[in-house]
Amino acid sequence: MSAHSIKIINAQNVVIEYTKGSLGNRIVARIIDLIVIYALIIVIIIVGAGSRSWVLATLLALPVMFYSFLVERISNGQSPGKKAMNLRVIAADGGQLTTYSLLLRWVVLLADLWFTQGVAGIISMVVSEKGQRLGDLAADTVVISTQKKQENSSLYRLINNPDYEVKYAEAAFLSDQDIRTLRDVLNNRKMHRLQFIQLAARKVEEVLKIKAQDNDAKFLQKVVLDNAYLEKKSRETALEE
Repeated sequence: MSAHSIKIINAQNVVIEYTKGSLGNRIVARIIDLIVIYALIIVIIIVGAGSRSWVLATLLALPVMFYSFLVERISNGQSPGKKAMNLRVIAADGGQLTTYSLLLRWVVLLADLWFTQGVAGIISMVVSEKGQRLGDLAADTVVISTQKKQENSSLYRLINNPDYEVKYAEAAFLSDQDIRTLRDVLNNRKMHRLQFIQLAARKVEEVLKIKAQDNDAKFLQKVVLDNAYLEKKSRETALEE
């Protein structure tokens, strides 16, 4: 797993790898949200002054106070700033993003941003493995990038086929390192390639407790494809919830 990735194991024990939201994009997203907040405050001041009603001004101000919580709750983890920068808040365990976790993120935002002028939040994002600010650590959430990776390889073209069928569902339990190893074995053009493929195939059968239904090379290729397809579908499902 690269330094820019976040690995999550969901309730079905499927390993999903996301791209971590970058510090720069998160800062820009926060600036966009602050601009929206200040614009709303100006509107409230104008409306309050025009109506001369402090009750109306107070009622209008309440949603602005809860801005981050409300917009992320309504938009499933995306504020206008995050949406503009292709970011989203998700649960760190791959489960459903809850109202409680978003509310907790909002409460701790006082320390992350307002009380420390953003210093505490930036330091926390830099030093934490998953790029979590204090609010994320408290709420057990992470911010990921929703920017789609370049899908120009033959692998992605195959798994994006709407008629794609999974043959080895157990492939979802293989780690990223396992898949990289299998790809290295399949791409090996040196001597003893067939022996390496045979050994890898037997090891995959043993670990996943399955039986190859193809020759060893095709079996490993299908396992790699099924793993990529299942991870892709799990990622898409998690983002839709």
